[in-house]
Amino acid sequence: MRKILTSSDYVEKSWKNGLGLTREILLHPLFRLSMADLKESGPFSHFPGMHRILILLQGPPVKINSQPLSRFEIFEFSGDTDTYCEVSGEGKDFNLMLEADACLGKVKILNKDSDIKMTSDFFGIFSPEDEILVDGKRLSRESLFWAEEEKEKIVSIKSNGLSYFVITISYKKRI
Repeated sequence: MRKILTSSDYVEKSWKNGLGLTREILLHPLFRLSMADLKESGPFSHFPGMHRILILLQGPPVKINSQPLSRFEIFEFSGDTDTYCEVSGEGKDFNLMLEADACLGKVKILNKDSDIKMTSDFFGIFSPEDEILVDGKRLSRESLFWAEEEKEKIVSIKSNGLSYFVITISYKKRI
């Protein structure tokens, strides 16, 4: 199964800690892809048992638990830990949250044309910048190409030098 999700498909929800809003790109019982606006410094919500992967999409560098994070850098952390984000201006981030006991996930950032073999249970291409082509289909800014149960198939990306995120998620054991 393959699909393309755009901003009109995303669901806006309040953060668990009530301090902001997130846009859920894709929700699965074992993981979530989302984007959030960063407007002011503050603590992240606790998500016990979750592994989190965060990428700064827009805005000036931030500090997460005093560690600097610039645009398109990846920061991984446990949802169990106290996590504080210090911002110096408005920005936006991309998040992958996974049930740590059930799934393994990775996000890789590329900026070249590629033919990628899908080897995971779930596979996505997120376009954080401008339009790219995925198997000849247009993927607009902040849109997601998503595939499930298509292992060993090849997906072709034409990026014209723009960055895109390759998201892979696999079950630790089949459920």
